Amino acid sequence: MASLPVWSTDFSVGHPQLDQQHMTLLSLGRQFMAAVTDPLLTDQFLIDSLNDLLALSKVHDAKEEILLAQANYPDLAAHQQQHRQERCRLEALIARISRGGVERSACAEEVQGWLMHLFTEADEPIRTFLRQQKVPGPAVHRQ
Repeated sequence: MASLPVWSTDFSVGHPQLDQQHMTLLSLGRQFMAAVTDPLLTDQFLIDSLNDLLALSKVHDAKEEILLAQANYPDLAAHQQQHRQERCRLEALIARISRGGVERSACAEEVQGWLMHLFTEADEPIRTFLRQQKVPGPAVHRQ
């Protein structure tokens, strides 16, 4: 079964609010991963969990995009496109679960892949950029 790490300062982008949202995304992701292994939880519960992840992702993406625009991040358009694609990916997973017949382990792997991509690849360029720009201060390090 797929798993997610606990928060690490290695994931920090150096912005307290973004880091807190990242921590919450990881926490919601871990809750979803636990839910897929519980046969007593319905598909609707999984859909609701994914909708929570999607809602926070939208809020987080908007905050991050505003911050990056204010800091004149040079690859903002590409990062915004990546956000849209990742949200579409979650929406598609929600739709597949709604239709039924989706393997729960595949759902867990997809959510794990999405979140790990976020922390290890998608946010790496902005992590580097924000740290170099020192925008805006110390990161949150606890979960």
